[in-house]
Amino acid sequence: MPFFPLWLTARGLSPGEIGAAIAVPLFTRLLATPLLGILSDRIGRPRAVLAGLAGLTVIAMLVLSQAQAPLAIYVVLGLAAMAWNPSFSLLDAYATRQARAGRVDYGRSRLWGSATFILANLAGGFLIAKAGASAVMVLILVGQASFLAAMLALPELARAPVVAGPHLALPRAGVMLVLGVLAAALVQASHATLYAFSSVHWSERGLSLGVIGGLWALGVVSEILLFRFRTQVLRRIGPLWLLAAGGIAALVRFSALALDP
Repeated sequence: MPFFPLWLTARGLSPGEIGAAIAVPLFTRLLATPLLGILSDRIGRPRAVLAGLAGLTVIAMLVLSQAQAPLAIYVVLGLAAMAWNPSFSLLDAYATRQARAGRVDYGRSRLWGSATFILANLAGGFLIAKAGASAVMVLILVGQASFLAAMLALPELARAPVVAGPHLALPRAGVMLVLGVLAAALVQASHATLYAFSSVHWSERGLSLGVIGGLWALGVVSEILLFRFRTQVLRRIGPLWLLAAGGIAALVRFSALALDP
């Protein structure tokens, strides 16, 4: 939701309040994602769980569109995030099972998802420029309703077999795995300010919303290329150096952004 901070600004939230609003979904993710994952496993119907979460997200976003006070926005946004945040992990798990069964190419499906993100940002930027910040929530609702329709159209999977074993496998995973996850988390966390305020900052600098949408889309182009050539890249440099390359790219990005007048 690259343009969501613009909607928050139009609601009269200060930069500090916007930062808090962006942080709310991140905190709810820590609790909701593992709990909903466990619930989905116990229910054994991932498509039904995904459709239910998508429906709850649509309802929460409808309520959020009417919220005015910062506290009301925080509460409703947190409830919405408890539904939509787990959806990403659950959908990844669903796609992984389908890929293992040979029914779908996971990398190609992610590629098309990234391509759709690019088109949505480009179109969204121009539409919001024409209709104003109020169009942000309309576009979010359209996107969430489309996601709900897609989840309802998915085939249901058979219950996954339960594999006996220890619930916590971190000691076997080793120190390198833990460090790798921590490194990836730190690189991702370094982008928090960019995600929260870049659209607002660029708009104040005079960039049109169409151009801002293009800037967001540009970043996803690299993701498409990476997924397109993922096998060759991993074969050449391996996962460790690929992670290091992501960290170096973040350093270059923020060093360049520091020169913004």
